[in-house]
Amino acid sequence: MEKELYRYIDEAQRNAEHSKIKYSLGNLLKARLLSLSSINSFSQVLFLIKQLENSSNNYRHDKKLVEIVKELCNAAIEYHSNLTKDQNCKKLICLNDKIAWLSSIIKQDNLPPSIYPPVFDDFNKNSIIVNPYDSQFDLENSHLKLSKFQSNHLLSWSHSKILIKNQVWSTKDKNNYHRDLLHLYQNRLNSNCSLVSSFLSILNKTENINLLLNQVQPHHPSFKYSVFLYFNGYQRLILTDDVLPFSTDAEKCNIFINSSHNHDIIWPALIEKGYLKLFNNNSYDFVGSNAGIDIYRLIGWFPQFINLKQYQSINIKNMDKLWNLIYENFKKNNCVLSVGTGKIISNQSEYLISNHDYSILNLNLDRKFLIKNPWLNTTTAATATNCNNNSSKLINKQWINFDYLLRNFDTLYINWNPKIFPTKKIVNFISLVNYNNNNNNKNNDFNYLKPQFKIENNSNKPIILWIFIERHYKNFNFNFNIIINNRIIKSNGERILSDYQRNLLNEGNFESYNNFHLVKINLKAFEVCTSIVSSLCECDTNNNEENHWDLETQKKRIKSSISFSMVFYSSVLKQEELKIEKASYKYKFFKEIEGNWNSDNCGGNSLNATYINNPQYEFKVMSEKNESKVDIGLFIENKNILINLQIFWSEGNNKKIEKFNYKKLVFNEKYKSNGNFLIENFVAEKNKKYLFLLSTYDKGLSNNKNINYKLIINCENDFKIKELNNELGLFLREIKFSWNKSIKIEFNFEILRDSKVNIHIVLLLILNSIYRPKIRANIFSNNDDCIQLTKNKEFDDSLYGIFLNELVLKRGKYIILLERFELGEGEGIIKMGSSNQIILE
Repeated sequence: MEKELYRYIDEAQRNAEHSKIKYSLGNLLKARLLSLSSINSFSQVLFLIKQLENSSNNYRHDKKLVEIVKELCNAAIEYHSNLTKDQNCKKLICLNDKIAWLSSIIKQDNLPPSIYPPVFDDFNKNSIIVNPYDSQFDLENSHLKLSKFQSNHLLSWSHSKILIKNQVWSTKDKNNYHRDLLHLYQNRLNSNCSLVSSFLSILNKTENINLLLNQVQPHHPSFKYSVFLYFNGYQRLILTDDVLPFSTDAEKCNIFINSSHNHDIIWPALIEKGYLKLFNNNSYDFVGSNAGIDIYRLIGWFPQFINLKQYQSINIKNMDKLWNLIYENFKKNNCVLSVGTGKIISNQSEYLISNHDYSILNLNLDRKFLIKNPWLNTTTAATATNCNNNSSKLINKQWINFDYLLRNFDTLYINWNPKIFPTKKIVNFISLVNYNNNNNNKNNDFNYLKPQFKIENNSNKPIILWIFIERHYKNFNFNFNIIINNRIIKSNGERILSDYQRNLLNEGNFESYNNFHLVKINLKAFEVCTSIVSSLCECDTNNNEENHWDLETQKKRIKSSISFSMVFYSSVLKQEELKIEKASYKYKFFKEIEGNWNSDNCGGNSLNATYINNPQYEFKVMSEKNESKVDIGLFIENKNILINLQIFWSEGNNKKIEKFNYKKLVFNEKYKSNGNFLIENFVAEKNKKYLFLLSTYDKGLSNNKNINYKLIINCENDFKIKELNNELGLFLREIKFSWNKSIKIEFNFEILRDSKVNIHIVLLLILNSIYRPKIRANIFSNNDDCIQLTKNKEFDDSLYGIFLNELVLKRGKYIILLERFELGEGEGIIKMGSSNQIILE
């Protein structure tokens, strides 16, 4: 009956977790059904406990277990009650937590998606109970994949609960226990140097033993375990069994992580199996990681990656700064350290291994580091890994000088203890993926597309703030490279359209370490700033390796967006003293407009006759205030195109400009190619209308491709904006004409119904000539009276042509009389638009 009891507990918890995922996906019906199943299972547990108490005087139930089950059952009932009231999946779980739950779904090759729920707090963690009797758990996947070399040395896959009778989980002999743990090792049957180095770096301090031990539960032999690892922003639950691959020579080397001094310490191997199931594609054939990432995954101490190459040129000041950063913090257990080599040229160092991680066990005041190679035996391990170095000279455990470390290692991994900070806040967000083929101008992508956050120090004291960003995985086997940057800009907390010429508190830098980014800032009392997060997928389209995907294939697999966790570690003592929220535009009212320059409206600059064809918008502030501040941003995709945004006074007749009138020009910038954006601001007056004209420097399209743009308007007060139509009318006709050394030309046309007519006359420039004759045009009725309907007396040589607008003509026949000031040659076009059909004669 006790086995059945644990089965129901397990079932209830899994249903509760799946219910929250379904809710986060918007499937309210499925969430309710799973929640109800969870309540039924918890009720069955309480009933079985009562039965066990009544059926046997010898049964002593675990009071703590009963308390946890009751609390979980009450929580499940409350959750289900709220579910029945929720009609749109918006009230019960906030967006931040929805992202956390949705990031629990991890896909693996050739397997259905697995669920790894977040563990939000210690109670949540301690209340997770697994069924220790479940010997059939995950039976199909209990045998992880092995390399051919590992398979050749496999004796059996066996339950460690059965095979290892005297498992050591704790002991009164702390010193020997600690010594045994420091003899965990990597051997010739496994290549997980980063993971073993991570274990050694953590366990180096006795106070960290329980920190790592508590990542697996229960603390006794069991067929099933909960393993807790940090990824996708949270500590998460991985369920695993106790089946391990025992080798033919287990006394000397094992396929799984083990202590050379005590083979009965099995719990590190259980954590390792949970790690490999998730991060290594269910395989003991380790594909590689680094100690900085692995320590974070094991205990949640967030990584800082120090590129040691920048210190290899002797700079005492920089060396002092690095030493001062790590020495005191290491001694206080504020951080753990490890170090990694890159590719080592054979004559560079005969004592180190290429692309290998080492633990740092100690530092001394002579600026020496005690490093440890995770290999148990350098001779056998070197042979197995095809190492070319003389194995007798390889470092196993040795003190090295600071300058030796800087000259011979690539990366120092510092993993910081989160508990050195009094407060912590997590913000989850989703960001579009940008693609970078050439590593150039990484910071020049549009700011308006990037996640931005307002950070406000609400205390009257300066504070220290570290911001750690982790990108969420959806599939650990598809490991494309995402690099992250976080620029911190001094502001009032508003969204930043452009950080050009802004005061940067921290410029940040794109880090090439997958998934992570750490930035450190200091904020003065009551200081406010804006955080702008950038992320790039680095797609190397020049790589022709067989397994390489082309850029489009990568985009399809990555899809459109990726979720991130942003963790704020701060020195403030109270949560309310640090305010984090999504940044809003500077002003309350804003609008984003998408458009494009195409073959009809890409008119170029004002020296082109087609300039007036460019996109134009009429703008008016709807406020009684005398003045309103307006910010405008114009963004395009192509960084090489010169763009401009000019602002004119508008006559308010819903018409595009017909002349470039400098007297009506409110704002005029030079054409810019400033990283594919243009930012302008001006003050709009009460009851005034303005015309925004968007242009490129060159007219026409390159390769017949439209040029997409986005126009963003942000204003203090409410406003209206509309695009002005480029058409003369619903029905359009064109007449091409030649002067043929004349000064007058007549054209006849007929209107079948009363209509409103617009006419635009444009002269075509003669090749190799900039001369334009002055012309005028008038309309006459084509009858016996021949009445002149328009009275244009002045001749005009406008670059943009002449216009006859808003002509209200009754049904009948008419004449267009076109005149020039002097005799001459040349051609032109008459464009006519009408609300009804026009017949040309």
